[in-house]
Amino acid sequence: MPLARLLVAALVAVPLAAVPLVPAAADTPAAPQLSVTMSNGTEVVHRGQTVTYATTVTNSGSDAVLTRVVADLPDYLTANSAKGAELTPHAARWTETLEPGAKKTFRVSASVGAIPKRDVRVTALASVYLGEEKSPLIRTADADRIPGVADAPTEIPGVTTVVAPRILLTIGGLVVGLALLAAALILVLRRRHRYTGRAH
Repeated sequence: MPLARLLVAALVAVPLAAVPLVPAAADTPAAPQLSVTMSNGTEVVHRGQTVTYATTVTNSGSDAVLTRVVADLPDYLTANSAKGAELTPHAARWTETLEPGAKKTFRVSASVGAIPKRDVRVTALASVYLGEEKSPLIRTADADRIPGVADAPTEIPGVTTVVAPRILLTIGGLVVGLALLAAALILVLRRRHRYTGRAH
């Protein structure tokens, strides 16, 4: 291939690779901007106690979002009540549409049974799903100490930041384009060196 064509192909590859794989339409809604926290208002949990976990979801975006909020409890916690939720022995599930700027708190009350000796924390998990998605968009947890169990406090993030998938695709495409350009330039330099050697 002539050197001029090789350089043109390499330079064209960069802007093409940086374009998102899925073109954004003019009316494509912005990526959901949701955050979630979970707390039961206590730091120590023991057998026989009744605890109430409050999961708060905030929609900081500009569009309404259909969410499914799930509070998963350890097997030794039995869910007693949760207003507006589908309740199972160890979980509560809500379906809620959050308007822009809205904040909603979901509560589930549970009784604490015998805590396994292997556990060092009583940990409940809160997950937020979009619509019928199988994988959660964001998650957080509440972990409480157990009496008589030595365990250093561990920070658990209460908020997860969402990154638009389109941005990740664009960055990935740019990296691929730059790699192609670098490879082309290396090939050009090698060919020039080869031609120069033949000339001598």
